[in-house]
Amino acid sequence: MQLVRFTRFGGPEVLELAGAPLPIPGPGQVRVRLTAAAVNHADLALIAGSYPLRPRLPATPGLEGAGWVEAVGPGVTEAHLGERVILPLGAAAGQGTWREAVVVPADLLLPTPPALTDEQAGGLWVSYLTAWALLTTDWGEAPGPALATAAGSSVGLALGQLARLLGRELVGLVRRPELAPWLLTQGYQRVMVAEAASADLREERERYPLVLDAVGGPGVAALLRMLAPGGVLVLYGTLDPAAAGFAGPELLFGEKRLAGFWLNRWLGRVSAEEREAAYVTLLGWFASSDLQPRVEQAFPLAEVRTACQALLRPGRRGKILLRPTPAGQGP
Repeated sequence: MQLVRFTRFGGPEVLELAGAPLPIPGPGQVRVRLTAAAVNHADLALIAGSYPLRPRLPATPGLEGAGWVEAVGPGVTEAHLGERVILPLGAAAGQGTWREAVVVPADLLLPTPPALTDEQAGGLWVSYLTAWALLTTDWGEAPGPALATAAGSSVGLALGQLARLLGRELVGLVRRPELAPWLLTQGYQRVMVAEAASADLREERERYPLVLDAVGGPGVAALLRMLAPGGVLVLYGTLDPAAAGFAGPELLFGEKRLAGFWLNRWLGRVSAEEREAAYVTLLGWFASSDLQPRVEQAFPLAEVRTACQALLRPGRRGKILLRPTPAGQGP
């Protein structure tokens, strides 16, 4: 089989295609033929060597994936053969999903709802579990509207759709005005356009009990000013790698809070029952089409470098995917 690997840290240029033996499932395991695997910012950080979890080299990126069961190991009924399945986060156990096939424990797999294409299923969990956690953790229960930056991102789209289902008022902040009308159809009650939060939001008078920020950088200071007294600013991404500067009095006299969120740590912190409840609830909404993930573009493994560059393209309206197994090949 083919897989993507890197033997040194760097940009997309360090990625290469390699061959490997097709893995054989052991007791209680199945082999999943992957038809879709998402490209996420965390993958680019892993490749660059800047992700908190630094892999041993050579390594294969990929946190998410979906496909169908093509082989079963001892103790697993053959009735599973041909099932369309989604890998929950962590199921690949560090193998990376940018490959044609992966062996995983059979009892970890999740069924792919018929309403989802394989490409949609291959990029669900990083975006929608992040959004779920941000809106259902204790800070998400604060009354009043919440503000989400990078509202046009994949997580931003998931936040809008989930906020609508959870009955939460959400205001979006974007830098591209053409995204605003579309986001109003995705669960946002209002969308503001600002090229740079630090420069363009000084006249904004609304105060928010919760701000969900994927950007970081100097704009954090302006976002802190937009927090209501006692409010919480949750930083869950650093799209702007510049240092975040802010004024201490905003925190002190407003009794405001800065909090960080990392999905990997959340998954390790919540109970197995809470994780399962999140998966079940979200899968139900995917099945009913109440949640509708968007895919911007999918690429074959051979075009992995182009796929990584596409992730950084301004104005993107959905996930970037790899197709380890070409469309049309299946059980």
